[in-house]
Amino acid sequence: MAKVKITGHASGSGVITVTAPNTSTDRTVTLPDSTGTILDENSSLPAANLTGTVATARLGSGTASSGTILYGDQTYKTAPTSFNPDAAVVFNQSGADVDFRVEADNDEYALFVNGEQGNVGVGNTATQGEFSVTTGGSNGSGHTTGIQVRQNGYSGYKSGMTAGDTAATTHSCGFIGFLGGGHTGAGERSIIFETRPGTTDAAPTKRMIIADTGNVAVAGTDGTYDMSGQFNVKSTSGNAPISLWNTHQNSTQIAFHNTAGSLIGKIHNDASSTTYATSSDYRLKENVDYTWDATTRLKQLKPARFNFIIDDTNTLVDGFLAHETATVVPEAIVGTKDETEIINNVVLNADGSINQQNVTESKWTQGKIDEVYLANTTWVATKTVPKYQSIDQSKLVPLLVKTIQELEARITALEA
Repeated sequence: MAKVKITGHASGSGVITVTAPNTSTDRTVTLPDSTGTILDENSSLPAANLTGTVATARLGSGTASSGTILYGDQTYKTAPTSFNPDAAVVFNQSGADVDFRVEADNDEYALFVNGEQGNVGVGNTATQGEFSVTTGGSNGSGHTTGIQVRQNGYSGYKSGMTAGDTAATTHSCGFIGFLGGGHTGAGERSIIFETRPGTTDAAPTKRMIIADTGNVAVAGTDGTYDMSGQFNVKSTSGNAPISLWNTHQNSTQIAFHNTAGSLIGKIHNDASSTTYATSSDYRLKENVDYTWDATTRLKQLKPARFNFIIDDTNTLVDGFLAHETATVVPEAIVGTKDETEIINNVVLNADGSINQQNVTESKWTQGKIDEVYLANTTWVATKTVPKYQSIDQSKLVPLLVKTIQELEARITALEA
């Protein structure tokens, strides 16, 4: 070759720059002994136009041709002539410390496999654990769903997550099941938490359920539960359903607030006792009167002895009937005499007690299949139930104290 000729495009304005490396060693670029272009007008590298031996200092070792591809170990090997969908595909079989990254339109790390640790990241660089998902792109912004588990051909609540040991899959320690739509019934959109007792392979037992109504149930040790309230805890072992611990010896265990957010009561404890307190600060009160007649009102109270119907032993206790006390100290009573209410779409336990209300019949039917409701439960469209009155006997204390003071005054007067 006698000379080197570089020809620019007639209408182009760009500049070709050849920059030497910062090294004292010579570098050689050898062109193939054939005519043709190395880069076409789309800046691609046609394999048919590049043949011959390629310098290892630049691309890799081996022979580049239309029938070879450049592998991650910087060697040219024969390219597969076809893709076999039934064959395994292995990346980085040699176990080199090479990362695998898939880039999306707006996410640099749509999928990332850390070659050194083996961690997998979606939307991140896989540094937060063996598998991590970051929504909204690599910076974690946005409010999209991180992980979505869906199942076609719904049967039971199989869509979920299982945790277990390194033994067989039957040794799973727990299960989180997600119930959704797309199956028979209206769709019980609930989340179920189960654990497997001990080290056996027995069926998992329900521990907690979050229903689509917002109600939460913590099941007893036998897996049964109640859904009649917003938050329900059932104990079937004789242990306390709820045990509260506070490391501070003088502290509030439970606080009660009104709709305005003001504190109106609390359960407070110190190192040795518990106080059930309601608001009583003088700054909350007006029209304070100390001269009212307590004795006359006290004589209207009707203390009685009775037993509760549910008590099979008929044990007698002291107390009051709520509606009789309401005429004397109305603030001590909650509810109205003989009051009832109608509740709709009710699931009943085998003993007739209410399991949950506002559950359609189709949801209850599917719920029995999904084991959300026990097989011996029943469903009724409406049910009339009593709203029982209740009493806070501590509200009678002021009347008792005032009556004693009045009696003391009369005794003192008689003794004089």
